[in-house]
Amino acid sequence: MTSHEQVIALGVLNALSAARLVPDDGQLASASTMAIPHRGAADDLFRENTFLAIRSLRMAIEAGDDKEKLESLHFAAVEAATLWVEARSSSK
Repeated sequence: MTSHEQVIALGVLNALSAARLVPDDGQLASASTMAIPHRGAADDLFRENTFLAIRSLRMAIEAGDDKEKLESLHFAAVEAATLWVEARSSSK
């Protein structure tokens, strides 16, 4: 995979790490935008899983779910992004 993909994955991870678990958080929106899977690209399950984890977190924030659930979903999103970064690092 390209170094560009690794840079995107790292950007998502950094944005997730800086995100606050509040509605309309800019870092979380940025992470979500960067993680959107691209049409026509080869299947990238790491990217797709990260995007889905972020989307679940954003939906829970908007729904006003409790702090424990939000923290759990945030952890899952960070873990998904970490796996994506590791996959891009090892595929050079």
